[in-house]
Amino acid sequence: MKRASHNYLIAFFLGLWFPMGAIMALADQNRPLIVFAAASLKLELDTLALDYEAKHGQNVLVSYGASAALAQQISVGAPVDLFISAAPKWMDVLQKANLLVPNSRRNILQNNLVLLAFDPKELPFNLTDRTTALVRLTGKSIATGHAQSVPLGSYGTEALRHLDLYSPLESQLIPMQNANTAFHLVENGLTDFAIAYGTTAKSAKKSHIVAYFSTESHAPILYPMAAVIGPNQKETLDFYNFLQGAKAKSIFTNAGFRVLN
Repeated sequence: MKRASHNYLIAFFLGLWFPMGAIMALADQNRPLIVFAAASLKLELDTLALDYEAKHGQNVLVSYGASAALAQQISVGAPVDLFISAAPKWMDVLQKANLLVPNSRRNILQNNLVLLAFDPKELPFNLTDRTTALVRLTGKSIATGHAQSVPLGSYGTEALRHLDLYSPLESQLIPMQNANTAFHLVENGLTDFAIAYGTTAKSAKKSHIVAYFSTESHAPILYPMAAVIGPNQKETLDFYNFLQGAKAKSIFTNAGFRVLN
């Protein structure tokens, strides 16, 4: 499918994901750099985007969401310069459609999976002890992501199946549209538990970690980044390199990510 590039289509897509101020930026020939990124990267990328703008004078607009939804939007012509997914699967979709700049794809980060609880009386336990896990979790609501479209949900489902916990707990899972929404449910006491990324859990103020999913229970949680074919190749490459530089590595590491590059 040929990606649309007319200004009216760009304005249409920006109108869907960004406020009117972003659309007005189209009046400037220097269109803002547009990044689509997994919701679990919001805190770090917001900081890095502001830092980059201050140092380089390049406006960076970042839209966050579930990786599957973002990949779908790119595939139908969203005017995106850079994509960072929370799972290789959705980057594969764009690569097969020849929408990525050749050789720009890199796995830049790795994450881990934890179980959060809202009740401060909930004590840590081992998920590999199936009897104990069922005693602690049966009848309790567990926020997660949609298994088919949200990487968090996919990793969580895989881990629960590995632990032989999925079938007895399936009816208690509350699937949400992205990782941050699932986290906010438990953080605000709207669910008893939530499957979450370890990096997201570090920002918790009301919920706390009660269990860790072993790396053997699910596929590696990798974040691939790639430039999307479009007109802003130089600007995109500059920001792409910035996100692999010393400042970005420090911020990602402090947030709990494992930096891979």
